[in-house]
Amino acid sequence: MGLLYRDEAYQIVGAAMEVYNTLKHGFLEAVYQESFAWEMKHRGIPFPGATCNSPSLQGSAAPPDLRGRLLGL
Repeated sequence: MGLLYRDEAYQIVGAAMEVYNTLKHGFLEAVYQESFAWEMKHRGIPFPGATCNSPSLQGSAAPPDLRGRLLGL
């Protein structure tokens, strides 16, 4: 017996891996949480924490309230 929601599971894990591969390690959990919420929204996956409205973390601007934490401000 396989996964019940295989495609959905792969999309969610893919979003989490994208965030980790982009940010790497060393940030507080809140940074990863906001980035994951943004990635879920970017992929069109309903997620209750998806409130970020900014462009991609890859090669673009990070969410405004996240920029300072990424830069250590």
